[in-house]
Amino acid sequence: MRLLLFAVPAVTMLASFAEAQLFENVSPRAAVASEPSFAIPTQLPPAPTVGSDVCATAEVLGSAVGSFGYDLTTATTGTEGQITFTGGDCNYGCAEYGNANVQVPGDVWFTWTAPATGRVRISSCGSLADVKIAVYLGPTCPTGTSCIGCSDDYHGASVGAVYQRDARVFFDAVLGTNYLIQVGRGFSLFAGTGFIDAFTIDVAPIVRPNVYDDGAAEVSFSVGAAGNGNCRMQCFGDPSAVTTVLGTDVSWGWTGQTGLVNGTPCVVAIWDDPTDDANPTDCVLLQQVSTTYQNVGTGIFTSILFSPPVTVNGNYFIGVASQLIVAGTGVDAPLTADSTLCFAQPDTAWYGANTGLAYDVTNIPANSGPAFRLGAAGNCQAQGTATYNGLYHSAWTIRSNVLAGPPPIGTSFCSGDGTATACPCGNVGGPGRGCANSTAGSTGAILSAVGVASISADTVVLKATDVSGPGLFFQGSVQFGGGNGITFGDGLLCAGGTILRLGVVFPVAGVATYPGGLTPNPIHIGGVIGAPGTFHYQCWYRDAFMFCSVATNNLTQGVTIPWGT
Repeated sequence: MRLLLFAVPAVTMLASFAEAQLFENVSPRAAVASEPSFAIPTQLPPAPTVGSDVCATAEVLGSAVGSFGYDLTTATTGTEGQITFTGGDCNYGCAEYGNANVQVPGDVWFTWTAPATGRVRISSCGSLADVKIAVYLGPTCPTGTSCIGCSDDYHGASVGAVYQRDARVFFDAVLGTNYLIQVGRGFSLFAGTGFIDAFTIDVAPIVRPNVYDDGAAEVSFSVGAAGNGNCRMQCFGDPSAVTTVLGTDVSWGWTGQTGLVNGTPCVVAIWDDPTDDANPTDCVLLQQVSTTYQNVGTGIFTSILFSPPVTVNGNYFIGVASQLIVAGTGVDAPLTADSTLCFAQPDTAWYGANTGLAYDVTNIPANSGPAFRLGAAGNCQAQGTATYNGLYHSAWTIRSNVLAGPPPIGTSFCSGDGTATACPCGNVGGPGRGCANSTAGSTGAILSAVGVASISADTVVLKATDVSGPGLFFQGSVQFGGGNGITFGDGLLCAGGTILRLGVVFPVAGVATYPGGLTPNPIHIGGVIGAPGTFHYQCWYRDAFMFCSVATNNLTQGVTIPWGT
C-alpha cells in the first residue's frame, strides 16, 4: 500500500516536503485476509461489572482503575453516542477496518470519574474480542455529539493466524470530571450474538516500557525516494525518572522482508526531551553512533552500545537514521515496527525525513520533514480518515537497554576502538572498550564506576567486565599519551604518572570488582587520596599467550574520576 504523506490525518508537511510519500511494507502475517469471521473467546477472569444497556443508567465505576467486565449478550443498539461521523479525528478511530462504519452497536454504558488530571488509557488489549470503545464527556448522555475518543480494530494486525481486534482509547482527563464509556460490538459481531469480556482503565503516569515490541515486526515504512534521509524515533522514560542508557537493540525488517541490504550505513542516536512533552522536535542530541544495517529481514535484534553510557532526566528518544536505497525489485523500507503490542502510547513512535540528504540527527528542525507522529494527532490516535488503517498504531523495533542500579560516575577515555592509539596488532575493541582479548567473540573489556567519589563518604566501586583472567586495579595521577594511551602488552596503558596498585581481583563469569576479593579497602584508602583531586583508573588483566603478541596481558580502557572532600 502507498499512502501520500500529506493525506495522513493531522500531519502537516512543510511546503518543500509535501511531495514526499510514506510507503508501507506489510508482513504477510499482518494481512487482513487472515481475519476470521467469528469471535475468539478469551481466558480473562469474570469481573463484577457488566455495564448498562441504557446510557441514562450507566454502570457506576466511581474513580476506580483496573479491570472491568462487560456483557454484550443481550445488549441492544441505542440512540445515544456515536452513530455517524460528527467531526474530529477521534470519530474516525471507530471506523471499522476497511470501511466507514463508525457506529457502536450492541452497546453497554459505564460512568467514570477521573481520580487525577493526566492521560488515561482505556483498553481491551490482550483480548481477541472484537469490541469498540468510545468515551464522552459526562454526565449528560451524548446525542449527536462528537466523542472524546473512539477505537476499533486498534492494531489492524494478526497474531499468527488470529486477527487482533482490540480497542484502545487515550484521552486527557481532568480531576473530578465525569466521563461516559461506551462498549459495543465490532464488525464481526455486528449482526451476531454477544460475548462477555473485560477492559482496563489506567491513569497517568502510564509507564513507558524499555521494550515495546513482542519480538516480531509486522510492518515497515519508508518516506520518499532513494537518497532521502529517513529516521524513526521512539520515546522512552518518564518525566520523574533519571535513567542511564547503556545502548539500544534494533531490528531492520520483518522476517522475510526484501529490499533491505546488510551493511547499509546508518546512525543510532539518543536525544534528551528537554520539555518532557514526548515530542522529538525540540530534542537535544546526547550521542550518536555510526553503524550499519544488520540481520535484515530476519527479525533478529542487533545491540548498539553508547560510549559512555548516557544518563538522562525525564523523557528521551532513541532513533535510527539512514538514507534510502533501492535494492533489486524491492523498495528499501527500514522504518520497522511492531503492530501487535499493548503498551505504545500515541506519542511513542515518530518519524522524520530529509529530501535528498541524510537525516540531520544533530538538529531535528533542520530537516525538510523534521518529526511526525506515526498516528493521527491527538491522544485518540485515530485511524486514517482516508483509509481507516489501523496499522499506524505501532512502535518501532527499537529497545532501550538501561542500567539497573545507580548511574555510572567518571569519564571514559583511551578506548581501544580506534578513537585513540591503535591497538598493538589490530585487535580493535568495541565502542568505549579496551582492545580485544582472547575471549571468543571479544570486543574487549570495559571498566565502569559507580558510587560517591568523596574522601569522607567513599562508596566508589570499580567494575571490569569481559576480562579474560585475574585483574589488577590501579590508579594513576595522569593520562598517558594525552588521553590516547600507549601500547602495552595486548592493550593500551592509559593511566600513568604516579601509579598505585589497588588490588588483584579474580573475575567471576568475566566480571571483577574493586573493592572485592582479598582487597576490601575503599578506593580513597587504596589509592591514598588525602585531598580533592582527579585520578585515573584502569584494570590490567591476564590474557592468553600469543593471542596478539608474546605478552600475556591486556587492559580495559581508562576511567577518570574527580574526588571531592
